[in-house]
Formats: sequence, C-alpha cells, structure tokens
Amino acid sequence: MMTRAGSARTTLLAGKQNSLRSGGRAAKTIRDSKLAPVRATFQCAVDNRKLDANPAARINIDLRSRSSEKR
Repeated sequence: MMTRAGSARTTLLAGKQNSLRSGGRAAKTIRDSKLAPVRATFQCAVDNRKLDANPAARINIDLRSRSSEKR
C-alpha cells in the first residue's frame, strides 16, 4: 500500500515530467517557480509535524542536460 507521501511524490514526479515534456517553460523556470514553492510548503508541514517526510525533497531537475539540448 502506498503512503500519502509516496502518492504525493508520484504525483509530483508525473507533473515534473509533464512540464518538461510540454516544452513551454525552461527547466530552470520549472525548478525555481513551480517545484521550489511546493518543496517549501511540504517542508513547512514537516517542520510543524504534520508530515513525517517531505515528498518533494529529492525531486531534482538536471539543468545541464536540458540546456545542452538547445545547443
């Protein structure tokens, strides 16, 4: 059975992949304006003992590989 954190992580990963595939925004924009606030919100919940773990803590976007595709 998947935990809430596991379910949230799966949803976040799917959203990240969808955003990257759509091509409408740069990887840096997705990381800084979409993923960072979500990560901070989950961390606030962890800090306030509402969640045991931050499901967005280790979700990363590799900017190097994305920028090399444009060259």
